[in-house]
Amino acid sequence: LKEDVYVSRNVQYYNYYPLGTILRDINTDEEIVYLFNYRKRPYCAKLEEMYNDDYSIWQYSPKYYCVEDELTLLGIKDMLEGFLSDKSKKKEVNKPFIPILEMEYKKLKKEIKKV
Repeated sequence: LKEDVYVSRNVQYYNYYPLGTILRDINTDEEIVYLFNYRKRPYCAKLEEMYNDDYSIWQYSPKYYCVEDELTLLGIKDMLEGFLSDKSKKKEVNKPFIPILEMEYKKLKKEIKKV
């Protein structure tokens, strides 16, 4: 299901699921939000952390997760704004991925204007 490959500021990534897909761990029921695949590794945000305004990007193992739901466009917009906040940008785990999140935010704003 590899969708599109994007290149931004020399960063190449792709989306295996649509941005904002909520996945559930089949063993623990922990929920995560899919973000993107980068260098053949999938990355996500933990849903529980996002509720507490802690936006951190984590690598995960897709074989232990199943699709549960997906965020609305406004939910995705809020999530991306959280990742692009000054506090979040300073986190070491997030820094390499800021160009990807900025590109996704620009794409989302265009999509919202169409609606």
